[in-house]
Amino acid sequence: MNYKNFKNFYFINKAVGAESLMPFFSLNKIFQKEFSKLLKKNNFDGLSSFLKDNLTNRFENYENFDPSKHISIETLLSCNVLKEIKINLKNKAYNFIKKIDLLQIDAEGYDDIIIFNCNLDILKPALINFEHKNLSSSKRLKLNKYLQSKNYNSLIYSRSDTLAIKQY
Repeated sequence: MNYKNFKNFYFINKAVGAESLMPFFSLNKIFQKEFSKLLKKNNFDGLSSFLKDNLTNRFENYENFDPSKHISIETLLSCNVLKEIKINLKNKAYNFIKKIDLLQIDAEGYDDIIIFNCNLDILKPALINFEHKNLSSSKRLKLNKYLQSKNYNSLIYSRSDTLAIKQY
């Protein structure tokens, strides 16, 4: 979903990760042009990723596919996300966020790591929406147990997404 026109959303144009820069893989221009006809007919997602294998597994059977090209993306340690929000909101003369209703994560296979590194006891989001399709079954199980320990019930509502709902 594209959230750019929604009010009360705040975006940080950085990835969350352990390093200062990470490689971000995307489909090459020749492949994108040839593939555009299929894109119009089908609902393809995951056209870029920090995990090269995510692209390779989806598109390796197509001609002109080359996942070796990447750019470097600036990353922010997950423990510094709230600090980054506070600094940017202060600079933009907004009030600091007092409550987080929805924590939206789409991190192409890193969703569990971000959730584990968020301090849910401090953030206390009412809802956590994340993509589970790039997580192994063992990672899904570990994440579900963790969310249960933090009083969240998980609802798988599509082939790729899960909504964790805080129980009060």
